[in-house]
Amino acid sequence: MFTIVVNTVRSYFRQRQRRGFVRDAQVERLASPDPSAESQVEAQQTLERLEREICELPSTHREALLLAVVQNLSMHEIAEVLEVPVGTVKTWLRRARARLMKRLKEHL
Repeated sequence: MFTIVVNTVRSYFRQRQRRGFVRDAQVERLASPDPSAESQVEAQQTLERLEREICELPSTHREALLLAVVQNLSMHEIAEVLEVPVGTVKTWLRRARARLMKRLKEHL
């Protein structure tokens, strides 16, 4: 079952690489109830930036992050799926999140 999840996430990422997987999932959460045109453009630019940064992560970090965020798997489940120790998953997630935070802070 976990192999199916990994393959699904990988396929999802490949398909969304062209269209934008972050935009689909996050646009509604970032937009306010009655957003101005300026805030909509800013939210869209932030999402595009986040998407580019996720695409630039090493594949192991990106897969762990997508399994945690998109599939909502626990670290133990991610470790089983990727066939690595739980400590490795924690390290990959910490590094992926740190890199995204650093790059997004530079952008903002």
